[in-house]
Amino acid sequence: MKNIIFIILIASSLISCSKSESTTNQPKPTVVGKWNYTKERIQVLSSAGAVISDQTSTSFTPDDFIQYNADGTGVASAAGGDILNFSYSISGNTDTEYQTPKTAGETPYVFTITLTNTVLTRHSQTVANSQTTIIDDTFIKK
Repeated sequence: MKNIIFIILIASSLISCSKSESTTNQPKPTVVGKWNYTKERIQVLSSAGAVISDQTSTSFTPDDFIQYNADGTGVASAAGGDILNFSYSISGNTDTEYQTPKTAGETPYVFTITLTNTVLTRHSQTVANSQTTIIDDTFIKK
C-alpha cells in the first residue's frame, strides 16, 4: 500500500512540474521584428459575392518581408526593390498602418492580425468600384 501511495505522489509531482515549465518558458508573442512572407492570397469578389479572381502566391525570397519596429515604425520590402515605410499602431487584433510620410486625407491600411511567436497572419478587406478585395498574408518570424 505504501508503494502505491509513493508512486502516485511521484507521478503527480512529475506531471505538475512539466506543466509549470511549459507555460513559464513561452514568451508573449510580439509583432516587433522581421517577418518573411510565406503566402499571400488575393481574392476579388463582385458586389453579389461571386469570385472574380482568386490568386495564391507562395514563391517569395528573403527580400520579401515586413519589419515592425518597437517605436511604431516599419518597413515592407519586395524582392523587386519596392520599399514602403510605414507607421503602425496595434489595438487588440487590429493593426492600423499609414505610409510615411503620411499625406493629408490618406486612408490607412487596416488589418486583422493573428499572432504567435513564429507566425503572423494579416487579413484585410476593402470595397471599391462595387468589388471586394480580400488579402490574406502569412509571415514567419526571422
